[in-house]
Amino acid sequence: MIKKKLFGIIFIIGTLLIAGCGREDDKDMKEIEETASHIASEYMKVEEKMDFIVTSVDFFDGQGVTTVAVNGHEKGKKKELAVIIDYGDDYRVQGTAEN
Repeated sequence: MIKKKLFGIIFIIGTLLIAGCGREDDKDMKEIEETASHIASEYMKVEEKMDFIVTSVDFFDGQGVTTVAVNGHEKGKKKELAVIIDYGDDYRVQGTAEN
């Protein structure tokens, strides 16, 4: 009986810890998206002389990968562009691409 209660308590605590970590990851991802979007807009303004409108941010998959693609377009235009940013390397812009 005590083993069942102990297991139940450990299970509940473990579930709460995992759920809490998930929320922290979401918060971190949101912060990364906001910072990368700002960096991409500023980069395109300075380097490409354009107002870059961010439409989405995609995280690259893989263990240890710290790269995002900030997708968007030039204000008033439809051609999709992406700014590749390594947030693990102080948000260094790695390049741009057309989508």
